[in-house]
Amino acid sequence: MDDEKVLKLLSHIPELFFLLSPEFGILWGNNALRELVGEKEKLICYELIHRRKNPPSNCPALKALETKKTCWAVMQAEALDKEFFVMVSPVIKDDKVQALWHLALENPKDNPFLAEDLRVYYETIGLLATGLSHDIKNMLTAALGELELLEMYAQNNLFLKRKCQKVRTILENITELAEKFCDIGKNNKKPELININQVFHDMKSLLKALVPAEIDFQILLNPYVGEVFINRGRLEQIILNLVLNAIQAISGTGKISLNSFNEGDYVVISVEDNGKGIKKELLQKIFEPYFSTKKKGSGLGLAMIKKWIKEAKGKIKISSVEGEGTRVEVWLPRAL
Repeated sequence: MDDEKVLKLLSHIPELFFLLSPEFGILWGNNALRELVGEKEKLICYELIHRRKNPPSNCPALKALETKKTCWAVMQAEALDKEFFVMVSPVIKDDKVQALWHLALENPKDNPFLAEDLRVYYETIGLLATGLSHDIKNMLTAALGELELLEMYAQNNLFLKRKCQKVRTILENITELAEKFCDIGKNNKKPELININQVFHDMKSLLKALVPAEIDFQILLNPYVGEVFINRGRLEQIILNLVLNAIQAISGTGKISLNSFNEGDYVVISVEDNGKGIKKELLQKIFEPYFSTKKKGSGLGLAMIKKWIKEAKGKIKISSVEGEGTRVEVWLPRAL
């Protein structure tokens, strides 16, 4: 039941999102895919999308099947006369690929996305899906448990009322997480005047859901922090990527603190953890495209963050001690 609920949640992601068999048959598709192809059965991805008898040579699903790693590419969908940025992640069990998660975002002809922007977007979404799925399942399990108790105690009106309220709260939390999950990076593409603390407030429940229970997560905001001029969708991705990096740097118990404060003509966002830290000789390389200290990842996260911050006329600073932790500061010009 939990898995079915999670799939219903993922059904509302606006992009094409579906699960493939190792033979590229479509096992499950979200609402966007069903609107495109209807309720047909036994569909083969490359036949449906590319009108081919075999997968295209640059097909990321084919590459993901062979390498057992997440792969991506910009693909032309001949059947739709559209171009998509596609990312495919393998589901592996016993060292064998059991299925392939497939995400596709249309690349508008009149306003094409940069491939790097899309890679960071989808890498963030992938990490979010991994981090949230466990939390969402736990909330759904709790809701189902409470509903079972409701049936047992239906005669006690006061108790029933309290239980109803608890179930309602749980389901509202699930809805909120689902909305925030789908909205990440989808805000206005143009820079705008933004209250940093309001962004933190809007993202608070999502960030707390991502952080494991064994990690102490604190958000400390200066109530008098100034406003900044930046693309809100990119700012959300910057915060998410930095928090996700901090989570991945911690093994077991730990601490992450997220702060905002004024520093001269700048508003500063800091994310600090007490994780494994970064080797001194690697600090100079972490902003290089495709460099990564993680086994999984494109290595584009920090490179794109630096690019986005630079475009907002800001700067990024990082300090780290191996074995002690890392602190990243994002400095954005304070709007006058």
